[in-house]
Amino acid sequence: MSHQRATMMSEPQQSAATLPVMERFYSVQGEGAYSGHAAFFIRLAGCDVGCVWCDVKESWDENQHPRMPVIDLVQEVRIPALPFVLSPGASQPCTISVF
Repeated sequence: MSHQRATMMSEPQQSAATLPVMERFYSVQGEGAYSGHAAFFIRLAGCDVGCVWCDVKESWDENQHPRMPVIDLVQEVRIPALPFVLSPGASQPCTISVF
């Protein structure tokens, strides 16, 4: 699977676009410059990098996780009006940005 990045799309494209989502939750960022700040985390499935140190290898197979419409994820993130959204991953190919 190629790694996906949420981008600006037309309304019909947005409603049709989906991503394989392993989990999503509100929490407190525990590391980095935003440590201690509230955040919404979205962990996508389908990583094909296969890092040996990965702590969520169960996310690798995108067929094991439901696909969610991008527009639903965006609306879910907007509800609490948090300052940022994180998609955890150790390397750039394992991450997305949704703003």
